[in-house]
Amino acid sequence: MTRLLLADDQALIRMGFRMVLEACGGFYAAPPALAAAYRFSSDADTTYWHAAGAADPAAVPDEVPAAVVAGRMVMPKGAKPAKGTEEEGVPYVYDAVNPAQATLAFAARSGIFKGKYTLYYEYELNGVTALKAVKASYAGILAPVRGAAFDDLPAGLGHALVPDSDPAFKASRLKRSHRAWLDAE
Repeated sequence: MTRLLLADDQALIRMGFRMVLEACGGFYAAPPALAAAYRFSSDADTTYWHAAGAADPAAVPDEVPAAVVAGRMVMPKGAKPAKGTEEEGVPYVYDAVNPAQATLAFAARSGIFKGKYTLYYEYELNGVTALKAVKASYAGILAPVRGAAFDDLPAGLGHALVPDSDPAFKASRLKRSHRAWLDAE
C-alpha cells in the first residue's frame, strides 16, 4: 500500500537531505548565489614523453578570469602561442590572460561547469625547439552553499582528464585525472 507524503514529511526529507549535503561539503542551490567573477585553475602538471625524453608543461590554466554576466560565465578567448624573437629570449610567447586557451560552459540550472584547455610543451629535438599541444577536458560543479567547515575550499571543484603519453602505457590510451577548480573573486 502506498502512502502519500504529507507536507511536513516532505519538509523533513528536504531538511535531512540538506544536512547530509552540508556534512559532505556543499551543494548548488537554485536560484544560484553567484559571485561577480571567478578564476579557473587546474593543476595538470603532467609530463609529456617525446622521442628525446620528457618535458613539463610551459602553459597551464592558472587563475584564468571568468566573468558572470546574466547568470552565465564568460571566459576571455586565448590565443595560440606565437613564435618568440631573439630579443625576447624565449622560443614561444603565450597569451597573458588565457595561455592554455581554456573554454568554459556553465549550466546555471545545475551548477555544472565544463570545458577544454590545451597544455603546451616546449622541448629540444635535433637542436630545434618543438611545441607540442595536448588537449584536456574538465568538468566540475559549483557548490556555493556549504557549511562553515568547508569555507577554505574553492567555490567549484572538479577534475581534468589529460591523455597520458608515458611510453610504458601508450598502448592503453590512459588519461590522468587532475584537480580543476573555480575560485570566487
